[in-house]
Amino acid sequence: FGVFCPPIQSDKPVVFFAGGIGITPFRSYVEECVIQGSKHPIVLVYSNRTIEEAPFMAEMQKLTEQQLLIPLLILTRDAPDDWTEPVGRLNETHIDKLAPVLDTAIFYACGPDEFMATAKALLAAKGVDVKARYKQEDVRELLGLFSDESYRKQIVLQLSLMLLSQLSSMLFA
Repeated sequence: FGVFCPPIQSDKPVVFFAGGIGITPFRSYVEECVIQGSKHPIVLVYSNRTIEEAPFMAEMQKLTEQQLLIPLLILTRDAPDDWTEPVGRLNETHIDKLAPVLDTAIFYACGPDEFMATAKALLAAKGVDVKARYKQEDVRELLGLFSDESYRKQIVLQLSLMLLSQLSSMLFA
């Protein structure tokens, strides 16, 4: 997976669109930025069904408190009583909140296909050159390199097991 390689030391803002567990590669990037003392703006558009289903939420909140991350949280289902944002899927209103960085940012997306397609279409509708400034992680494209269906299923299973192993080691460490 080579597309998630924004420069750590940069003057350009980075905007991450993360859907659910799609937060994982971005978490690693933000951790590296903290280690190297990077100060460029990092905006996280983070969509989950509920706040309870949001992986790494405590870490993201801590980074926000340290002013290392600018969050834009989206809940598509149930929201807490004190939730002030609309509940629903990624839409133009969310992209409008990115106006201060739309002209200069580099955009990355990881998550369900529909979520990534929506992010790309909304950015394009706002005039962002998505060919030059938008990248997404799509495991299905990687798996498309293999023509044998059973082999693809094995790869998907192995990737899923690796992810589950990493998650369980973090949750029960």
